[in-house]
Amino acid sequence: MTKKAPPINEEHLGAATEPLAPTESQGPAKFELFRSALSRARYNKSIGKIADKAFAARSPREKAAYDEAKRLLENAWKPELQSSLKNDVYDADELRGKIEFSILKLTQKKTASQDAGSRRRLDNDVLDICSAAAFERFATYRSQTAAGKRTTEREIRTLAKLSTRLAKHIESMHKTSRELVEENLPAYRLKLLDRTAGSVAVASEDVMTRLADVPFFEQFTGRKVNTVAESVTRTAAAIFERRTGRKPVRIVDRVSGKAGGQFVEWLAELFSLLKIEASADAEARKYLEWISMETTAKK
Repeated sequence: MTKKAPPINEEHLGAATEPLAPTESQGPAKFELFRSALSRARYNKSIGKIADKAFAARSPREKAAYDEAKRLLENAWKPELQSSLKNDVYDADELRGKIEFSILKLTQKKTASQDAGSRRRLDNDVLDICSAAAFERFATYRSQTAAGKRTTEREIRTLAKLSTRLAKHIESMHKTSRELVEENLPAYRLKLLDRTAGSVAVASEDVMTRLADVPFFEQFTGRKVNTVAESVTRTAAAIFERRTGRKPVRIVDRVSGKAGGQFVEWLAELFSLLKIEASADAEARKYLEWISMETTAKK
């Protein structure tokens, strides 16, 4: 004879299984707070979908910059990243000053001649470049660098398969087995795991249908990818085009064969300021080749 599941205890349920209807102990205020939070969450999710759809039709440069900013925001809650951003960005006054001067040289504008709007845009550009480097350094340290398309597809497909099998296994368990397991778990935790596994399986399958729209930076040579250099290059390209009105390009001297141009020279200066050990010309070439392939694929 197996034991019955213990009675529901609110202390064990947690927020995920909290009843939606207000009770005498919770009161109307708590229920209204829950409704308000749910409304904001739904609104933010709908705005996110609208933004995703809008940027999907933009140029490859703008879409890559949007995806980069979105990935940063999704990880912004992590305390380790907040600490890294504080040390490497917000408290790095000298570095931000040098990058600000470097950006202003693109259009030969002086800080004193800028209005409030221009000043705000300049501050945002400086923070974008510093944050791009800081985030990728943090991700590398935590072994969370972005994977290539094949790796990402394999990992998500495996997650979908395992979560589906888990959900089906829990649903097919006999009552005796379920009750024995539930004896050592908080109330309804096994049922919650079943629902969560099912949700993860559905989400994974949905992601698989959208992988074609994700901008992957593949590396075909087998060499280690410098994700910090790639991230700064993508961010710098968007800023360069917005501030100069010209697309970032490489100019190759026909006599010497040496590559250069304003964008490559500026990128090399940023790499030097941010202490990034990478070739600005090589990163610019790789980025422009990717942009060219993305543009051709959409035609």
